[in-house]
Amino acid sequence: SAFLQILTLLCEGQPVSKNAAVDERRKIYLLDHIRQHYAQDINWKSVCEEGGIALRTLYRFFREMTGSTPEKFQQLYRLLKAQQLLRTTDIPVSRVALLCGFLNPPRMTEAYRRYFQHTPSQERQLSTSIKQKQ
Repeated sequence: SAFLQILTLLCEGQPVSKNAAVDERRKIYLLDHIRQHYAQDINWKSVCEEGGIALRTLYRFFREMTGSTPEKFQQLYRLLKAQQLLRTTDIPVSRVALLCGFLNPPRMTEAYRRYFQHTPSQERQLSTSIKQKQ
């Protein structure tokens, strides 16, 4: 969530021409849409229609803003939200997976391990041990 807020602020804070201002509003729309719907399957074509953006432009915007495709960025956002929940709550890992839009806990564990090089359970243990030291 903080990551998307930073991206949104960066988009909002730049002085832009009239045409660029329209592009910036569209980018902010896309970021807000992901923030609000990250746990759902997103129909990117529908998002484009709602936001007045061509599908090709959507992919170009995401490549410029994040360096990845919309699908990969949504996956990353899900993982970051899962990490946040694992660090700040006692919600079971299986429930975190479902809250963050993963089909099942093993899918989240696999993606989590691939991205963070450790499992969600290990994340929870690390977080717990840090809290105990404080």
